[in-house]
Amino acid sequence: MAAAVAAGSTSAADAVGAVGVDSNMSSMTAAKEAGVEVPIPGMQDIQKGSEVKVRKAGQGERGTWRVLGEVANSGPDDPAYDLTNLTSGRRRIFRASRLTVVRAAVPGRR
Repeated sequence: MAAAVAAGSTSAADAVGAVGVDSNMSSMTAAKEAGVEVPIPGMQDIQKGSEVKVRKAGQGERGTWRVLGEVANSGPDDPAYDLTNLTSGRRRIFRASRLTVVRAAVPGRR
């Protein structure tokens, strides 16, 4: 930093120079380029009737939610689901990456 200041630069970014920080995104893109599927934990268990909780829940997103179904055209890599809150009845749509399965769907009666 002192060398950068002596050279007339006042920016901390100039002081870092070539030392830069590698992000962890490079490993994720390398995995995608190699065709490696990285599964989202608990996503394979999400189906109509499952009970889930929301990760990093904000205000109004806390509690247990029941899955009503998958949203059309939501994409295969991170599908979206239509949910209803068990306590309040509020409906929301969340991506599978934010959901954790609490209770699997009850199998249908025959």
